[in-house]
Amino acid sequence: RMPNGHLRLLPSPSLARANEIVVEAVNKFKITAKVVPLGKEESTIHNYGITDDDCFAHLDLSFRFYSLSGAVNGVLGQTYADNYKTRAKMGVKMSVLGGEREFLSSGLFATDCAAAQFKSTRRIIMDGGVDIMRNL
Repeated sequence: RMPNGHLRLLPSPSLARANEIVVEAVNKFKITAKVVPLGKEESTIHNYGITDDDCFAHLDLSFRFYSLSGAVNGVLGQTYADNYKTRAKMGVKMSVLGGEREFLSSGLFATDCAAAQFKSTRRIIMDGGVDIMRNL
């Protein structure tokens, strides 16, 4: 439970090899984010090419939702639909749900993929020249 007040610092001791944070809204969702350092063994298995002077980590995200509507979709949302049946091949090292047909878009911030629920007609140029689409 977070103490009252704005921008409070909460000390967190290191208890494991990974750094982890849990964010939960009671009766809504729970999200866990864990940063796990990658070593020589992982580099060899996945062919990352990590050298002794490199430092790499894996971000492990876990989502649990407690009250979703039946209209969930998208790369993450589809896995929480009541009628969801996985098409992923179990045992594959890095499976992907869906494919080009569902998720191909014209750009990183574009909303023109088939699974997108938000459409926009207005383009916005952000600082640094990043061109994004906004649902306004």
